[in-house]
Amino acid sequence: MSVREKINSHPVWAAVMTVIIVSGIVYVMLQMSGVGVAAKLSNRAFFTTDDSSPAAAKAALFADSADNLPPFQKNGKTAYLACVFSCDGGKTTWVGYLLRYTPQGLEQIRAATTNTNPSQGLAKFKIGMQGTQVKRPGDGQWTDFNNSSRSVSITDVRCPDGSRDNIMMVNP
Repeated sequence: MSVREKINSHPVWAAVMTVIIVSGIVYVMLQMSGVGVAAKLSNRAFFTTDDSSPAAAKAALFADSADNLPPFQKNGKTAYLACVFSCDGGKTTWVGYLLRYTPQGLEQIRAATTNTNPSQGLAKFKIGMQGTQVKRPGDGQWTDFNNSSRSVSITDVRCPDGSRDNIMMVNP
């Protein structure tokens, strides 16, 4: 059964999952843009310089300023935002998916940042949603965030046992 057929046959479930996934991405984007409670609590985010596999992404994980706009260079390697999750209160973690901006998205965010308008954080958020790409570690292909069926599938993070019980995003 294709993703489209599953969505059509379970519209309520699809709507709930979409809200959960979009909320998680909004949280990450707000944290990176400097808007909201998340940014006030911590201006740090996880990044990785190895997107070749889940284990490699975790091994290359580092915390840095959330002001960094991925992709950026770190020690001669390309770094991407790593969305880290746990199902056991942080004892065990893994990189659920990676995030980067397109060159056009980066350009627009940088232009919005130089604007002195107080709503620049919101402008960065809106632009970022349009110029954002996601992928799982080990996948060869980045997907535009606005490609709803594929990006929803990528950001549909589950615990190692396949459940969604107690899943949480982990911050540095």
